[in-house]
Amino acid sequence: MYEYTKQDIELIDNLLEMLSKDNEQKLPKNLSIEDKRFFIDAYILIRSCGDFKENDGNIIDISNIKFRKNTATINGNIAFVPSDLAVVFSNNLLNNSNPLDCCIDNNIIKYGGLQIKEDLSKIFVENGQVLSYIIPYIVNGYNLACKRVAKMLMPVISGEMSVEFKNTLIYNLEKVFDYAKQNNLKTISVNLEFPSCYDNKLVTHLVIEECKRLNKTKKLKAKIIFVSN
Repeated sequence: MYEYTKQDIELIDNLLEMLSKDNEQKLPKNLSIEDKRFFIDAYILIRSCGDFKENDGNIIDISNIKFRKNTATINGNIAFVPSDLAVVFSNNLLNNSNPLDCCIDNNIIKYGGLQIKEDLSKIFVENGQVLSYIIPYIVNGYNLACKRVAKMLMPVISGEMSVEFKNTLIYNLEKVFDYAKQNNLKTISVNLEFPSCYDNKLVTHLVIEECKRLNKTKKLKAKIIFVSN
């Protein structure tokens, strides 16, 4: 890890203070120097993409989406898809070590805010600082277009997926749909981006079919928007 000098830290603190005055969200307290640097990088990227506001054309108008049997597939960034719950898959709980990488982990925090990272960290601590692959991490969506985010962890694998892993993925999705039913959610967006160690076509097929099945068997009747990049 890069060793920050006293001058580096002072510069980052001053820049963060200057940028946060122009930012509508309230930042968490006691940020680490890495989190401060991440925020600055993310802020610069956000500004380079334009303001995250509906009248700028970033938010996807789901009223224009054509659903078939309550499901639809679109291309885009799940951060801009309005829904009651956004489901994302990753092998990182928080963010990528490279804040400029355009992966789903960075996108969620980049557009949602560091509060999402803080909430995920709290769940991690509450679980004894042990990563769990059998529970979805559900947090507030904050500045994202969705109201909530369900982050499902997928372990790094080599070779083909085992039956055990497939069953774990299905179990996780069932937990998500149980949560959706308990909270009477009407729209669920599902990101079809998976860690590079997986067969994307195979996992995509599995996720789509299970979401359709669970929506029917749970009698949820939610509209499901599958989002691919």
